[in-house]
Amino acid sequence: MESKHGILFKTNTGVELLIHIGLDTMKLNGKYFKSHVSNGTEVNLGDLLLEFDINSLNKEGYNLITPIVVTNIDNYIKAVPMLSEKEEVKILDNILTIV
Repeated sequence: MESKHGILFKTNTGVELLIHIGLDTMKLNGKYFKSHVSNGTEVNLGDLLLEFDINSLNKEGYNLITPIVVTNIDNYIKAVPMLSEKEEVKILDNILTIV
């Protein structure tokens, strides 16, 4: 995304995912965000996709809830969260299963 507040990508199995950092952060037009990939980049497990300044976003009052949306969910039965919304996500955690 040009505003760098999220990433939309397609997995090797065809699942289309949108990761949107915070609510209303598109209004910042990229301020506090740094993208490490561009359109069409193939990414692998462990690749750094983007960075953001969490302290500045918090100071400006942005809610940092980060929705992960399956944009082509109609092609599947359902998306099942593998962690509760209160759990902290760690590297290599399975956070979503698509059935």
